[in-house]
Amino acid sequence: MGMMGQSGDWLTQYAPFSYVILTLIGVAGVLSLALMVRWPKTPEPENPLAKYKRDDLADID
Repeated sequence: MGMMGQSGDWLTQYAPFSYVILTLIGVAGVLSLALMVRWPKTPEPENPLAKYKRDDLADID
């Protein structure tokens, strides 16, 4: 049985506390995933050298 049996025994002995702890862990995981999905995207910074970009159509060869 080993570890699984011991953890099952612990769950039954401390059932109210262990189920609350397991529920909090599950809820925290779901909330963290929801937070990551809904987090606002960071805007792309403007290129400070964009105003100095050479116009390729104006090239005189």
